[in-house]
Amino acid sequence: MGVGASLDGETAEAKKILGEFTVAFSKNYTLLYTVALAKLQQKALMKQYNWKLDKCPYQPETPVRFKGHVLKRSNFFKKWNKRYLVIRGTWILDFYEVEEDYTAGKKPRATFNLSGYNRVDTDPNNNALAKLTALAEKAGLDLSSLPLPEKLPDFTMVCEASGKPPLVLQTIDDNDQTAEVNFKDVSRLLDRSWWLSPYMNVEDDEPHRLCFRQALWRTSWDMGFWTYWCGGGEEAMLTSTIARLIEWRVMDKVDAKLTMPWMVRQKIRNTFLSTIFSTCSNAVKPFWNALYGTIKDTVRPQAEEAMKPLTATLAENQLTLKGKVSDAVNDAAKGVMSEKVEPKLGQALENLFAPVNEAFQIIVNVFDGIIGEAKDKYKPEEKNFFLVRQYSWTSKRWDAEYKLRDMYDLLWALGLIFDEIWPWSIINRGSRRLGKNLRNALYTFEKRLEAAGGVEHWDTVAAEVRALLVSDCQRSVQTFGARILVMAIEPMWEKLVIKPCRELIRPLIDLIPEPVKLFIDVNDLMTDVLYTMLKSACQGGFAPFANRIKIE
Repeated sequence: MGVGASLDGETAEAKKILGEFTVAFSKNYTLLYTVALAKLQQKALMKQYNWKLDKCPYQPETPVRFKGHVLKRSNFFKKWNKRYLVIRGTWILDFYEVEEDYTAGKKPRATFNLSGYNRVDTDPNNNALAKLTALAEKAGLDLSSLPLPEKLPDFTMVCEASGKPPLVLQTIDDNDQTAEVNFKDVSRLLDRSWWLSPYMNVEDDEPHRLCFRQALWRTSWDMGFWTYWCGGGEEAMLTSTIARLIEWRVMDKVDAKLTMPWMVRQKIRNTFLSTIFSTCSNAVKPFWNALYGTIKDTVRPQAEEAMKPLTATLAENQLTLKGKVSDAVNDAAKGVMSEKVEPKLGQALENLFAPVNEAFQIIVNVFDGIIGEAKDKYKPEEKNFFLVRQYSWTSKRWDAEYKLRDMYDLLWALGLIFDEIWPWSIINRGSRRLGKNLRNALYTFEKRLEAAGGVEHWDTVAAEVRALLVSDCQRSVQTFGARILVMAIEPMWEKLVIKPCRELIRPLIDLIPEPVKLFIDVNDLMTDVLYTMLKSACQGGFAPFANRIKIE
């Protein structure tokens, strides 16, 4: 067959696969989203808030990391277009037509999630082809009849990804800085974005976060295709999965039709794959926006209301069971810890928790300082977030976090004995608790201050909230210590207790109808109860140590 081989049949088949995949994904995603919603609803009903301070619902947004003009090259016409680039605190890249669109809160012209990219090349002209060309010129070879490698302008960077067009950017003089300085800033941030960007663009929807990749995997599996994905956002993952599925099913037929010389075959093949990717990309964007919009605005409100009676009953029964388990193990655990653990590990544990005690004491001191400083600057807000927004990121808080790093050497030594003790994981968990306690204290203070009648009650409310903060900090020390013990015992607990229990309940699981299994996981229920036993024993056992650590 000659150069004029028709690929109309393969193109039609590709479009058919695209339609089948989107229909199947819609069904799987809707089902799994509903299941995740039910499980989260039950989890929320079961979650007992045991802290004295009110939980602060406000999470300060991470500041924007970069704002400024760049030149972005289009993929098809290779034209350089001036765009206003915003690198969000979440490492997502937004491109606007002009700066005024960003300040007006308009939707960005394009959004890029670099978690789906392979690398960021900050010296694209220094490639293998350019080096070979330079070597040939030194050797005196005539290259005038050959195509020369493209030379990009100075201060250009290329974000490369397999199966999708590269993102090519050039920095310019902007923000009172030279193109060279902006190049250093942007290239550094893009290199970090590649590592730190979230897999998905929608991160504030917990059911979606739990079910999207599962729905994508299940749809691919149902269509007889094993897939993988490397992030890049929902649209990018859908597009790349569908494009790979089409390539897997169709390209053998395309190759069978192409019998011309290799260079011609490759050109036709690459053009076909590029067309398929563009078709998928153009179809996925409106499809995903319509699907997620329907789920968020229609399906979720209806499902939440319909599932409330069932999830409330399940949560109540499970809480009763967990309470009985905790009561049964607490006394025994305290006895074992006081008789066998405390005499042998008492001094080591005190040394371990000394920096923890100091860290939480610093948080109390930081709260005192904020209360003293903010009295003259305080401006009441409807949602009681003024103090949280203004002071929760104070630099004085970092002193407390640095104290936790003093634990590293001792935790590292424990990690040599217990495989599941990871020093930085424990330290970072403690740092998050420090931040939560401070935010909760500021939020509780402002909430109670407004309820009491205003700033004339400032000192009285401050004393009340400070006492609650001290109590929560003492509890934090106990929880922190218990968590270390849980990490040490968890592998043995999993092997000797949880795995045998799973085998015991397997016959019961087989009797449960398949539709019910989607909403009630007996394995999860049993595992949750058994871990409640472990956590209760550890928390009860560490109570004496927490009581000996004083926070004033």
